[in-house]
Amino acid sequence: MTGIKTCIRCAFLAVMALACTAGSIAQNKSTTDATPAMLTLPVAIFIVDAEGTDDTLSSQRTLKSMDNHYQQVNRVWQQAGIKFDPVTVKRIKAPRRLLHGLIHERGRGGIARFYRAIRNGEIDIGIVDSSAVIYNFYVRSLGGPNGLKPQGVNSIFVVDDPINDGYRVTSHEIGHILGLYHARYDANKLLFSGSNGTVLTNEEKTVARYFAERLAR
Repeated sequence: MTGIKTCIRCAFLAVMALACTAGSIAQNKSTTDATPAMLTLPVAIFIVDAEGTDDTLSSQRTLKSMDNHYQQVNRVWQQAGIKFDPVTVKRIKAPRRLLHGLIHERGRGGIARFYRAIRNGEIDIGIVDSSAVIYNFYVRSLGGPNGLKPQGVNSIFVVDDPINDGYRVTSHEIGHILGLYHARYDANKLLFSGSNGTVLTNEEKTVARYFAERLAR
């Protein structure tokens, strides 16, 4: 009888040990798979109109539409624990020749002239919240591309009528600001060109958060 009691006690202890081990493994997995703390990056948004009365070069977007636009952008980037907070949203006016330059001379100085006009005050962007770390410009057209991220600056351009979802274009171009390169072979990925993919790999999430943390400092 004593032997039977001893066996029962040993079996009970073994089951408890297994339960504790399983609980520990589950807890560790939960910690590993936990969603990272949300990083918030302030952004400035500019809808670009042409000077004068002819609006054929002016963006047709509205200030109100940006609310929904960035809600969708944030849904995409939530998978990386990154959120974009529009701290400045306004319309600005640019000379028609500079908007023509964005369409016809992107690779021959059109982008550079646009930025130069902002620096010298020819394009007046007014008062911008000083916390903004990314500048996003929404324009009527870029002569072909859905959007672009010029080299050396933390800003993007997105057109009115991209062939893909507009929020996806914004999300894609922001990805370049956050250190991500174009993806190949998988149209489901956010960094694949010309698709509506929104998936980020674990490696891309890590890289994006690294650059986001640098911008947030």
